[in-house]
Order: sequence, then C-alpha cells, then structure tokens
Amino acid sequence: MFNSHYALMKEFASRLSVSGREHDFSNDLKAWMKPFADTVSTDAMGNLLLVKKTAVLDAPRLLLTAHMDQVGFMVTHIENNGYIRLSPVGSVNPIAYSNIPVKFSRGSKGILVAETNCKPEEMKPNKLYADIGTISLKETEKYVQVGDVCAIDVPLMKLKGSRIAGAALDNKASCAIIYKIAQLLSAEEALPFEVGFAFTVQEEVGCRGSKTIAYSFAPSYALNFDVTPCYDTIGSIPGNVRLGKGAAI
Repeated sequence: MFNSHYALMKEFASRLSVSGREHDFSNDLKAWMKPFADTVSTDAMGNLLLVKKTAVLDAPRLLLTAHMDQVGFMVTHIENNGYIRLSPVGSVNPIAYSNIPVKFSRGSKGILVAETNCKPEEMKPNKLYADIGTISLKETEKYVQVGDVCAIDVPLMKLKGSRIAGAALDNKASCAIIYKIAQLLSAEEALPFEVGFAFTVQEEVGCRGSKTIAYSFAPSYALNFDVTPCYDTIGSIPGNVRLGKGAAI
C-alpha cells in the first residue's frame, strides 16, 4: 500500500487527530491495518484494537501500543470581526506556535497569530488566535464552529541524510512503527503468542485511552511506543538521549 517508509510517514502525518477527535485517523488506520489482523474493534473511548491470534493454547498475550492523538487547539469563541479564539488541547508552547499555519477539522486553513503588542514573556496560549481570512462572525461560522479543533498544518519534509521533520510525528511516527510490525508479523503463519496492536486516544490530555486498553486486553507483556526529546540540541538540559543513537527505553 505504501511504497516507502517516507510515503507511510507522510500519509500518517497528514491526518488530523487532535485529542478527543481521533476518529478520522482511526478509521483510516482500521482500513490500512485490517489485512494484518484477525479481529478489529473500537471501544467506547475510541481506542482501536487489532488482534492477530494464535493456535497455541494459553499462549502469552503481547500488546503493542501507540497513542494516535496529537496536541492542538479547540475553538472557544469567534469574534465579531471573524477572528477565532482558541483553547489548547494538550501541552502547547505558545511562542513556538505563533505565526504557524493550522488546519481545522472542517477543512479550513488559517494562521495562528499573537495578540498585537504581546511581549514574549507575556505569551500564553490564550494570547493566540486564528485568522482564516474572514472578516465577520457570520462569514467565519460558514467554515468554523465553536467546538471545532485545529492543529499545526506543516507537511512532512525530508532533511539531510535520513532525517525528516513534521508537525505530527508525536505520535504518528510510533503509529507507523506499529503498522510496519503488524505488516511483518502478518507473513508469519503460526505465532507462539497472541499479539494486539492498539492505537490509543487522549494521551496528550492524561493517557486516558491507554489505561482503558490495558484492562480490556489484559496482556502478559506490553510495549508502548512514543517519542521523547533529545538532549543534544542547543540549550537542552543534560541527558543521554541522542538523535541517531538508538531507541530511548
């Protein structure tokens, strides 16, 4: 289906899946992953679970998980002049998000803007608003409604060597890893264990989905995939994690 690792990552990263609104990406994952699993289910919270079974009686159960949600913003108010007020969903650095393009859940695109004369030391998420080019409340409501969500809209890009950069690699990168593992295991006719592939919801607002899936699947062993900061960047605190030096455990 995907002719390269980069094509896989690009497709995953392009999907909007702000915490609590993961359903569109989940539906795509379900379609992509279904050929690799024996059963597919979605629980009440929205966690997607695919299981590859084994014929071995009382075999151990392995659970591989990755959260499929991303940080973003929710629309809380629309001004009379059309500007869109937002509230963060997950942990957001307002300085990093200023003047960044965003995409809304209904498809409209815009720019995050800081309030005029807002000093860097005063920057907070509530100092950001979105401009989609409309000039009135009535016009904006044709495209965006209170309660809609948005996230950074920066396409995946190739850097030098084997590096890539993009807005939603937390945690679409890990979702792609689980996809590749499932694809490889699908070629195995007889596994000595049962394996579950879980794509969980609402990690960015409290790891809510993973708690539910852990109880419902009841694994013998579990391995969670996620991203983590590196400590080899300018101004970072001391640490052992280095880009290109292997996985952090």
